[in-house]
Amino acid sequence: MSDPYDHLIIGQGLAGSLLAWDLIHRGQTVMVIDDGLKHSASKVAAGLINPLPGKRFNRPPETQLWLDHAHALYADIQKISGNHYFHAIDMLRLLHLDEQHRFIERQLALPDSHHFIDQILDKDEIDNNIHAPLGGFMQKQTGYLDIPVLLDDLREWLITQNAYQQTSMNYSDIVIEDHGITLNDLHATDIIFCEGYGLRNNPWFQHLPLQPDKGEFFTLKTKAPLTEHIINSAHWILPTHDGNYRFGATHEHEQLDEQATEEARTQLQQGLETLFKYLPDDLTIEQSAGVRPATSDRKPFIGTHPVDEKLKLFNGFGARGSLTIPWHAEHFVNHLLDQQPLNSDVDIARYAL
Repeated sequence: MSDPYDHLIIGQGLAGSLLAWDLIHRGQTVMVIDDGLKHSASKVAAGLINPLPGKRFNRPPETQLWLDHAHALYADIQKISGNHYFHAIDMLRLLHLDEQHRFIERQLALPDSHHFIDQILDKDEIDNNIHAPLGGFMQKQTGYLDIPVLLDDLREWLITQNAYQQTSMNYSDIVIEDHGITLNDLHATDIIFCEGYGLRNNPWFQHLPLQPDKGEFFTLKTKAPLTEHIINSAHWILPTHDGNYRFGATHEHEQLDEQATEEARTQLQQGLETLFKYLPDDLTIEQSAGVRPATSDRKPFIGTHPVDEKLKLFNGFGARGSLTIPWHAEHFVNHLLDQQPLNSDVDIARYAL
């Protein structure tokens, strides 16, 4: 058996990777276990960073902290790899419901609204190829995270730290002992599950209300420029640094797999034709799917099993992980190492066993 680790981490998605980064930089010994499959939610996620989510544009009070932590962490990783991960792109937010005029007025009344909202636009001030009957506004501090490149680089970094093992893991292989956790030939003080929607099969956390959310999106390729901004309405379109565009996304809670469906293709095609008055003749479409680890209250699952403290959880970040995981990872590490309390709204202690 190998020398014991402080922590085993199950899953090398965004949650597991960033948590491992923070733990190792705090002097902890870590082994990340991942099956290496490319269809996890993190590996197909758009990585959209939007501080004003949803049709009501509700901004959580921690939003600026999340943004600051995310920018700082991704910049630190960039110093190691030389690759650029966060791409800042202003967002054109289109109103698609009459009631949204009231929601945006409520945001404008906040004293720091100028940090997030640039200008209000009448429909006549928006590109005439875009359907925008209700107008919209320009949003700041938006962009996207290049998650696949980031995860590839973090995997290579973990390998240099002797902290990565690509292998399939069965929950039945995990042995809970008085002095720690054993998984095959690995031993650690505790085990932290970051397995995304795979949590639904985790025998120790069945009491948590996970609500996996399958999302499908298009990758659009054309020589014609569609937009220089992110456009967000009933659907969103994102120009990526490789010259392509991503368009999405759907939500499905029953058929939880990574298979693209004709139903979602029809829905996305209709959304594309609703957003743009004209589409270029050379437009080609590729369709992808992934499952987001969403939760019933839209808050992450972070903390320790109510019976066995060797079992930990860092999961459930839904579609907003690119923005929120860096802040939550730092605070979870402070909880693990310095006994700082978790915020009650994310601590899994909010759910009884």
